[in-house]
Amino acid sequence: MNRKMLTSMLIIVMAIAAMAGGTLAWFTYETGAIDNTFVAGTVEIDADETVIAEGFDMLNWNPGDCAKKIFTIENKGSKRVALRGNITMEWFEDVEGDWVSWVPEDVDFGAGVFNLGAAKVSICDESDTPGFDPADWELVYDEDDEIFYFNYKGVLDGTFGGTPETAVLCIKVCLDGPNADNVYQGKKFVLSAKFQAIQASHDDQWNWDEFGSYND
Repeated sequence: MNRKMLTSMLIIVMAIAAMAGGTLAWFTYETGAIDNTFVAGTVEIDADETVIAEGFDMLNWNPGDCAKKIFTIENKGSKRVALRGNITMEWFEDVEGDWVSWVPEDVDFGAGVFNLGAAKVSICDESDTPGFDPADWELVYDEDDEIFYFNYKGVLDGTFGGTPETAVLCIKVCLDGPNADNVYQGKKFVLSAKFQAIQASHDDQWNWDEFGSYND
């Protein structure tokens, strides 16, 4: 009798335990969230200019006078960049107090020198400018847009993972003595320079020909 009673009580306890099984605690563990943050890189450059006009005033230009324009371009963005200088230049004449465009007869490009009439623009050949190496640059003329560029042959590192780099460009602007005849008296020559950068740290190949349309 005692054995039957003990067996019955055990069956009742097991049944009660089975009924209460839904309330039992289970040990669990969960890791913290693993966040991946992606920040878009930046392309940003800054350019400073120093003009050296030895022995003459740029507002009183004489045949044979030459000036050096030294540009220092710094990569201030995070990305590595390719670099070029976009150079435009134009002659003006005074017509009754107004400066209007004047086009000289001779326009020529060759051997690394661009001639707009008697104005000659070229890469400096001197090596006495700190940080400047003429071999780092190439003068390229775009006949379709009538613009010429100073292309930097290397790339500049950015701020991400290293020290940002700078490039130095020296160009020479001369009033050609033999070709500056009387028609140039009183004329004004304006040279405008701006620098363009395009990222050079992606698998896709950048293309200067498409520079203007990348962000249309």
